[in-house]
Amino acid sequence: MRPSLSIKHLALSIVLLLTACDKAEDLVSRRNPCRFYFYYEQHPTSLLFSAFKSAGMWVFVSTDGDGYKTERHVYVQANSSNAQVEDNVVRTDIERRAPYMLGAYNQIGLIAGRTNFNGPWAYDRICPNCEGMHPLNWNKTNRQHVDCMECKREYDLETGNIVSGSKGDGLLRYNFTFDGSIAKIYN
Repeated sequence: MRPSLSIKHLALSIVLLLTACDKAEDLVSRRNPCRFYFYYEQHPTSLLFSAFKSAGMWVFVSTDGDGYKTERHVYVQANSSNAQVEDNVVRTDIERRAPYMLGAYNQIGLIAGRTNFNGPWAYDRICPNCEGMHPLNWNKTNRQHVDCMECKREYDLETGNIVSGSKGDGLLRYNFTFDGSIAKIYN
């Protein structure tokens, strides 16, 4: 009897472990593919790295070009009211080989930053509740929020939840990590 009891405990432990992993993964959206690498050595002054380190700082990240046939640019804009768009030109082979799938649409891109309580997160910049590709924009009075001009919903970047407007889905969330040399946003 004892061996079967141990097997039951082992099986129960595995089920609980898998369930816990699934719940953590549920926070990351799989609706659109997201794979973005950005190299600190090539862009040490980029606002993306500041956003990773500074709670409450958020940036829009977008890209265009393909890196081989045309020059690729990675654009970064902070959530401060007078922020200019930072243009990072991709020039090295390692950057050209890096994946650039920024959620639903590269030219609309992502929102990346650090929450006050949950660490670094990234979100797709498209509205998850509208048909089509409607970019979210910085809220004019609270730069910790983004708005959809189409459906008039307002989203909180701390949680990804709707704080104003009709009920619906929260923002599409992605992982955001930085190991000291590469910032990665992915699902």
